[in-house]
Amino acid sequence: MSNHQTEPIDVGVIFIGSDKYKPSMLIRNTDTTQNKELVTYDVSVSSSYGTHLCKSGRTTHVTCGYLKGLNGFYTNNKNQLFSQLTFTNIFGEKGDSGGPGFSYKQDLRSVI
Repeated sequence: MSNHQTEPIDVGVIFIGSDKYKPSMLIRNTDTTQNKELVTYDVSVSSSYGTHLCKSGRTTHVTCGYLKGLNGFYTNNKNQLFSQLTFTNIFGEKGDSGGPGFSYKQDLRSVI
């Protein structure tokens, strides 16, 4: 990662120094035999509690759940405050951070 920050939002920039790798709007879904890549067709903002959401992580791949809270905050045992958080019940593990969040469209092959 060539640059990153955690405040006011958690974001990172990855330097791609080779023509061998090209960024795309595809989401990896390799745990299935069908639709190993999900195509992103639109952008949407989840703003309602209970909205169905998914994420694609490096460790746990695609897992889904529901939106539980918006604009939340968390204080760790060192009294550090983390704010502007989105809370879900989506299962994730170490290595999943930074993966895309999405919702399936009705065809279950494309996402927003």
